[in-house]
Amino acid sequence: MTENGGRRQARWRGMRESVQGADTELWPDGLADVVPGGFEAAYVQFGDLYPDQQLQLQLLYGASQRAFERRTRVSARVTVVRVLGNALSDPRLGDAKANEHLTEYLDQEIADLRGRLAQDSATAVSRGLNIGLAMGSVAGLVLLVLPLLGASTCSASSA
Repeated sequence: MTENGGRRQARWRGMRESVQGADTELWPDGLADVVPGGFEAAYVQFGDLYPDQQLQLQLLYGASQRAFERRTRVSARVTVVRVLGNALSDPRLGDAKANEHLTEYLDQEIADLRGRLAQDSATAVSRGLNIGLAMGSVAGLVLLVLPLLGASTCSASSA
């Protein structure tokens, strides 16, 4: 039974996630899974005109599902879906060749998403190092105190 209407459990999960990261996605989605209804033909056109950007969005969508922090996962996934939606609804997608401005927009959004996911990875590494250093300090303190306690116990018993 949880206390405070389930808030204790949510607080514990938040503490655990800050150390271990968010839970693994059991059923990850692909980029094609988030295409809005009625835009399937536009998605095919998008892949034909902007194959590099489609691949990068697919990779970033996958990376967003493995991000360390839950908030980063949510914001990165929402961003990918919105960028894809913007591209699919853009009238320039119907052109015979890739549009320079749409390409620039997609490249900028992809670069921003990469940066956000790189920050998330750095956060994960930093937390791991901090926890490792803290555990090492505790272990060092225990290893320092144990011999002192042993020596004081031996001197007290011999007196």
